Amino acid sequence: MTVDPAAAVAPPPQVAPERPRFGLRGVILLLLVAALAGPVVVVNVSDYFAQEETAAGARQALAWNDRNPAGRTSLALEAVAGESPAATLARLRVAAAVEPTEGRLYAALALQAEAQGAPALAAGAMQVAASLAPQRTDVSLAALAFWLRHDDVLRALQAGSVALTRSPELAPKLYPIFLKLMASPQSDAAFRAVLAAPLPWWPGFFRYVAQRAPSAAVLRVLHSLQARGPNAFDEDQLRVYLERLFQDGDWLEAYFAWLDSLPPASAAFASELYNGGFEEPTRNLGFEWTDQPLKGVLVGFDPTYGTTGSRALHVVFQGLPTRWRHFNQYLMLAPGDYHLRGRVRVDSLKAERGVQWNIRCIGSTKPLAVTDRFKGTEPWRHFSVSFTVPAGGCASQDLRLSLVGNAQLDFVANGQIWFDDLVVVRQ
Repeated sequence: MTVDPAAAVAPPPQVAPERPRFGLRGVILLLLVAALAGPVVVVNVSDYFAQEETAAGARQALAWNDRNPAGRTSLALEAVAGESPAATLARLRVAAAVEPTEGRLYAALALQAEAQGAPALAAGAMQVAASLAPQRTDVSLAALAFWLRHDDVLRALQAGSVALTRSPELAPKLYPIFLKLMASPQSDAAFRAVLAAPLPWWPGFFRYVAQRAPSAAVLRVLHSLQARGPNAFDEDQLRVYLERLFQDGDWLEAYFAWLDSLPPASAAFASELYNGGFEEPTRNLGFEWTDQPLKGVLVGFDPTYGTTGSRALHVVFQGLPTRWRHFNQYLMLAPGDYHLRGRVRVDSLKAERGVQWNIRCIGSTKPLAVTDRFKGTEPWRHFSVSFTVPAGGCASQDLRLSLVGNAQLDFVANGQIWFDDLVVVRQ
């Protein structure tokens, strides 16, 4: 059989595509799609312009769809030149009736009614505005300002809470307002009411008050109002609270607030000292062991041989120059005579003048007592020191572990030291 080379490379013959065949049902569906597509496009374009929330955008939106709700609202909110206040009030009332779910119209109506001396209408309209538009920060802020002018602390705080929950970046502007509200006789009831629900802004506001309030009294009130509610203290808030009480010298109140945060019948109290066996982890707050991390020194509650329990205080010095005195516990000892006792093990600790415990009254530089100085290498051994808490000027005390020294070389240490079974007992 002979094959024509030209025919072998020639393109295949073109076949006309088969035209789709539509029955009567298909034709009807196509006509429906065509009929519906136009309104959908019109609505989408109208909504696009309405999103601008400007008078110009509103006119564009209404040109495409004269029933666009957002367009109607924006146009109704536009100031009309030469319009009398009474006419503006009437126009807003008509607009609110036409768009009864639009919170912005009711907020504008409230402000206009307020200006026209219609307080009942203004208050009712603002309440409706807040309930219809909780998602709009502008409406919430307008409500906040409105209720502040009318000395309604509860509604002002509620409106501010809604705005701050939706827009956390408003905190620098709203926190000072919330703090000023605390001076009102209505503030306790108002804060108690809003604190009945979880508030994401509450920890930040509490921290703000701790830093800015003229005294801890305001913080104390907030602490009592939120107690046992859904905004109960977390560890960070407790730390903020205790630090402010320390700063103001309210040591006894701080002590009871800290005690209240401990598990019932805590086993860590073997003496006047808390967790002297170092068995429990520390939260680094209140009247627990507090470690302020410092480069060149590692502090931990670690297992080792010879402990009474499973752990002991372990301090590792890494040979860097450091004036370390950053491990301590605050105490609340009544006036009287005491012993500080414990056990120590030193592991190749090179320190010019050693490591030492000292105890002093808060606010005083003179120690009530100091222990032996520890350095070198020695196995577990006991140590003790006696001291007296005076009857006046020593409501709280500071027990602190430190590198001893005066000159720079005194503060270059290398090696390890362990402590266990620390107790403070009254004689």
